Amino acid sequence: MLSNNILVPALIFSAVGFLVGILVMILFSDRTKNKEKEGEDNPDLGTLTLPELPVLPEERFDSIVHIYREKNSGKIVTDVKGKVHLTHNTIPADQLQILQEASRSWQAWLGISAPAPTPAPTPVQMPAPVIPAPQPEALPPVTVGSAVRSDPIEKPRARTMVGQIEEILQEMLPNTDYAGQNIHLGEELEHGVVVWVGAQKYIGVDSVTDEGIKSVIKAAVSRWEDSGGIS
Repeated sequence: MLSNNILVPALIFSAVGFLVGILVMILFSDRTKNKEKEGEDNPDLGTLTLPELPVLPEERFDSIVHIYREKNSGKIVTDVKGKVHLTHNTIPADQLQILQEASRSWQAWLGISAPAPTPAPTPVQMPAPVIPAPQPEALPPVTVGSAVRSDPIEKPRARTMVGQIEEILQEMLPNTDYAGQNIHLGEELEHGVVVWVGAQKYIGVDSVTDEGIKSVIKAAVSRWEDSGGIS
């Protein structure tokens, strides 16, 4: 009877322990599953693998500038070829021109129309001053017949005998048949008196073949002799 009383509680404790063990195993199994699920929903940042950014081939593309904005002040800072610039004044002129061209291209890429260039003001052309034409000076009226006639200038008389006979000959020719012809007397140191009839030269009066011209010359010589010769 005593053994039966001990066996029953032992069986009860064994059954309870078995049940408790099963419950503990179920609880630990649920916690493990919950941790695995939480691990799937919230991965550790340390083990998180970010997708790699695309790398452009260097032989095709060239890095122009890196732009940064300061969080507190909002100022723009640019990195050009590994050198940081706070203002554009420190950027070399050739690099600044490249950045300006890239800026215009980037604005077009963003859909921002570039401002139209301001047209240069057209210079105002002033009209040229009008210079009045000079007025001709008024000349005093000339009364017909009131002009003073100057006395004719007398030609001085030749100083040589041949020259004086030549003057008399030229006065006589218009009244002869030889008016208008080129007939002259002259003298040469080598030949003495010469007579020119046009382009023909005669040495001495007697060598003239035209008797009429010879007579007119001799008449001029006679008039010179009658006048008293050289005075």
